[in-house]
Amino acid sequence: MELEMQSVDEEKWKWRSVEVVKDVDVHLDVGNLLTFDPNAIDEDEFRESAEDCLRNIARDNAQLLVSQLWKLPSELVDGVYVAKLPATTTRFPREKAIAQVKQPTKWETFAKIKGIKKNRRSQMIWDEQLKEYRPRWGYKRINDDTQDWIHEVPDHTDPFEDQFEKRAKAKKERIAKNELQHLRNIARNMKGKVPGLSLMPVKNPDKEELRSLQTVARKSTASLGKFTGSLPKERAAKHLDRKRKFDANFGDSETEKKKAKKVFERIKSSKTLVDANRAANLVQAEKERARSQKRKEDEEEGGNARRSKHGNTKFRKKQSKKGRVHQQGKGGKSGKAKGTGKNHASKGKQKSFKGKQRS
Repeated sequence: MELEMQSVDEEKWKWRSVEVVKDVDVHLDVGNLLTFDPNAIDEDEFRESAEDCLRNIARDNAQLLVSQLWKLPSELVDGVYVAKLPATTTRFPREKAIAQVKQPTKWETFAKIKGIKKNRRSQMIWDEQLKEYRPRWGYKRINDDTQDWIHEVPDHTDPFEDQFEKRAKAKKERIAKNELQHLRNIARNMKGKVPGLSLMPVKNPDKEELRSLQTVARKSTASLGKFTGSLPKERAAKHLDRKRKFDANFGDSETEKKKAKKVFERIKSSKTLVDANRAANLVQAEKERARSQKRKEDEEEGGNARRSKHGNTKFRKKQSKKGRVHQQGKGGKSGKAKGTGKNHASKGKQKSFKGKQRS
């Protein structure tokens, strides 16, 4: 008897009505195949059998969604009826930020200006010597001369030059050139200003420039510098792989209360939130910097004025030497000015004139 009643209940569950009545209308987002049910759950039914209660609610909501799907316009495609879903009405937050547009490389920019179009070539190519298809690049590529045990010496070259060493050196130079181009593209695509954009050696590089270039070179590997070894006595780079930390959206209420109370007490307290000593030091440092800058400008202006007034330094020295010789010839002392020599000469003339009158 119990088995018969159970079978009857199963048949009733299987052939339930497609018409579902709710106290509060549910919100249907057919574009996302979502159903939002704001109706309250019957507590008595939930306590009696939670699983059956939730299953009945899920069945009714799914029935409402399927009923809306059958009202959509449909078409027959390959013997199957297909309905076109409408636009979505529910907006979901993104897990990650929108990806930024990748900046073109130097070659891509040049190709766009010149109208050069990239023609995709096949990866495999026919080898006439081995009579089989071989990769165009990489391992076991076509025309691979690295496995040759003999190498022809070209004309107009040194016959005693090691061609195998020359080939290995040329390969290393090509790899270094590609790496340099890769670093240039990284430096160009960075938001901030990168010291030494060309990443070429300079005469007197600064410590900060060297550290910045070292950081860029370290992160230019495939693992972004994760497995790159460190140099002896090397300092750790600042702000490297540092991620911002945010609190969870759904946290503990007690923690939120403590944070709010701490902020309120800090605002309410009579203590100043500004460090007076640090502020005074910053102001003093700014004044010293402005004073030193003004002193340098004044020195530069004074030097330019003296050069424009007196001309060349060597010419001034020659003039001063000639003046001293001229003073000594007129009876003046070498250590005194030109006017002093003239006065001594005039006094000598007066004495000789008086002597002639007496005679």
